[in-house]
Amino acid sequence: MKSIYLFLSAICLAFMVQAQNLKIGYTDIEYVLTQMPEYKTASTDIELFQKKLEERFRIKNDYAQSKLQEYYDMERTLTMDQKKAKEEELMKLDEELKQFEKDAQLEMQTKQDGMLAPIREKVLKAIEQVAAEKGYTYILNRTGGLMNVLYGPKEDDVTDALATKLGITLQPRSTTTAPAPAPSNK
Repeated sequence: MKSIYLFLSAICLAFMVQAQNLKIGYTDIEYVLTQMPEYKTASTDIELFQKKLEERFRIKNDYAQSKLQEYYDMERTLTMDQKKAKEEELMKLDEELKQFEKDAQLEMQTKQDGMLAPIREKVLKAIEQVAAEKGYTYILNRTGGLMNVLYGPKEDDVTDALATKLGITLQPRSTTTAPAPAPSNK
């Protein structure tokens, strides 16, 4: 029994020593990303790509709407066979529009992934370097005012070190991304 107690005490002591060596930092990855010139460029390119897709959709949709209006205008003068042919044409146009929307969403996602993945990879490598240089065991993410960390001293915020590692200058944060103050124990 005494050996079990000693064994459990040794395990607890090992955990306490390990916990004392634990150093946790945090950063706001989205904030850092939005400050990077390459992210800004990629975002602009993605936005332009999206506008081109939207314009292509608008043209296709306008064409389909004109065909529908044409059908309504001529409906009374069409034979049953002509009506059936026009309705099939309209259904085909509708299916093409739906397929275009699906394809456009996939193209958009592929474009975003292709342009943003290398930038995110660069940030993750910089995080690993900052963690190694500053002796952090973990780096947590705090984004959009939501924190995975309930409490963290300012000196453990590695956002500035990460920006330095990436060679970017951070702009002041907006008030919407600032962390909420810690609750008081009064």
